[in-house]
Amino acid sequence: LAGEPLEPAPPEVLERFLQQAEQRLAVYFEMEDPTSLEPAERELLVRAEVAGGLQLRGYVDRLDRAPDGRTRVVDYTTGRSPSEFFEQQAMFQLRCYALALSRDDEGVTPTVLQLLYLGDGQTLRYRPDEADLRATERKLAALWQAILRAYERDDWRPRKSKLCDYCSFKAYCPEWGGT
Repeated sequence: LAGEPLEPAPPEVLERFLQQAEQRLAVYFEMEDPTSLEPAERELLVRAEVAGGLQLRGYVDRLDRAPDGRTRVVDYTTGRSPSEFFEQQAMFQLRCYALALSRDDEGVTPTVLQLLYLGDGQTLRYRPDEADLRATERKLAALWQAILRAYERDDWRPRKSKLCDYCSFKAYCPEWGGT
């Protein structure tokens, strides 16, 4: 319940967490020298209204600005980099950030979207253009319409995936034998 203190994690869980955090930090320091960076923003809230009145919001981990005005959106993830077949899916969140930045008051389209995978030390980079942003906006509008249709019909079809392992409703899900 809200406001109630959480139970402390068992020592072995805390130890595993700290080991993983140390590993991820070691990978990060191999990938970048933070003393050589001067981010324009950290944890930047971006928001914009896009097609169909959808309010798009998110937090950019880091925004870099070059003296000539070029911008780079940087996101960190603790996981491993995806295979080449899933790179476009991995970039979707950053494309949404780019869309929001391009549609806000300043209207700046980022030059580079960069995703740093602290699980394996890989970096994924992408250079968006206006066509990419329009395509992202169309995809978001279609997703939003699908959500609204599901809401109107009360039709929420479950679909098994690896994410189910993290879902607190798994025991109740029809895909897992629940009702």
